[in-house]
Amino acid sequence: MPAKPLNDPRYKPFIGRMFSLRKHKVIPGYPHVPDRERTEYPREHFGEIVLVLDETNTRVRVCDQEGSAIWIPKFFLHKEIKNGEFKDVDALSECVQELLSVAEDMKECTKKADNTGTPQEAVALYAEELERIANFLRQYADTFNPTTK
Repeated sequence: MPAKPLNDPRYKPFIGRMFSLRKHKVIPGYPHVPDRERTEYPREHFGEIVLVLDETNTRVRVCDQEGSAIWIPKFFLHKEIKNGEFKDVDALSECVQELLSVAEDMKECTKKADNTGTPQEAVALYAEELERIANFLRQYADTFNPTTK
């Protein structure tokens, strides 16, 4: 009998995937470390869909609507949401353009800010990194759909 294929979808990691939540009124969560400081969250605290950032055997770390990460049991993940937004190269190009504009805004903010500390330097470094990544993605998108012929 042949071995099971390694890419069995049941055992695919949850990280980077989006899921809808089960229809429970309250979801237990752990804001910092799994199994410590248990807090009850209403289902509306997470929104319609959650993005998985990290996972253990029984818990996943998801984003809530406020932008913080919370550990919840895997039991509360209901169904994976397939994202078809990037099937079209134009959508990818638009996202890259938005990344470039955010990076440019961050650079302008650091130029206007006073030169007193490291937060401005860190923001400048992140802005340069964002711009580098966005330019790379733009080049990748242009290979599939060139803007000039």
